Amino acid sequence: MATGIDFYVYTIDLETMETTQWTGKESQRLSFPVVSMAGWFRDGHRLLVFANQEAYQQPFPRGLYVIDTRDSTTTGPLVKLFSTTRLGNQDRYTVGKKYVRSDDPSSGNFARYDFDDESWRWITDFPKDSLRFVQKPVPSPTSDLIIQARETGNAKQLFLMNHRGKDVRQITEFGGDIPVWNSDGSYVTFRRDVHRGEGARYVPFKFNLKTREAEPLWPVLPDSVPDFPDLSTQTLDKLNPRR
Repeated sequence: MATGIDFYVYTIDLETMETTQWTGKESQRLSFPVVSMAGWFRDGHRLLVFANQEAYQQPFPRGLYVIDTRDSTTTGPLVKLFSTTRLGNQDRYTVGKKYVRSDDPSSGNFARYDFDDESWRWITDFPKDSLRFVQKPVPSPTSDLIIQARETGNAKQLFLMNHRGKDVRQITEFGGDIPVWNSDGSYVTFRRDVHRGEGARYVPFKFNLKTREAEPLWPVLPDSVPDFPDLSTQTLDKLNPRR
């Protein structure tokens, strides 16, 4: 959760609607409001979080941490100066941006951290002036595949690679960014800027890993925004906090 320039990690119990704050309190290991959440481990108890900023007199380093919600213990930093995205392949690894304090030309590139051997490795080696043209890589939840949006030819396109950053191949030709894997890793949804005629400019697409084909989730033009059910028919009231 972001409040102004501050970041906190909260969870919410969907049965009781009670919230729990895990970072940002003086009594907690991660006591400053500089921590963001990357996701849940599959055990449903541990949170993958990272401190991407450093405040004045911050008592803990920037880097990757794990919070166990069963006993509130915090482990880390697993690796310093690492801002992660998501867990990959059954929680075996995570990927994100890695910095080093030296003049290493790779600093600011993307890396993979393996939980089994507690080590990290580079997966990209972009020049520093090219890093602003690429988005964070997103790992598959079920395999060693990683997808990443990169700007090429004045348009963002999706690229698929293995978890070592090898075997890189472009999988879109007409644009794509903000990729999101489905739960079983069989397809990726992404955004495409159609930028023509009337209707929605940004349209969600689906890329099937088996057929290697992309198709819109609804007709692109001219009626590119479907009719959604009226809010009165939804169950949003069940999600309102109890008083």
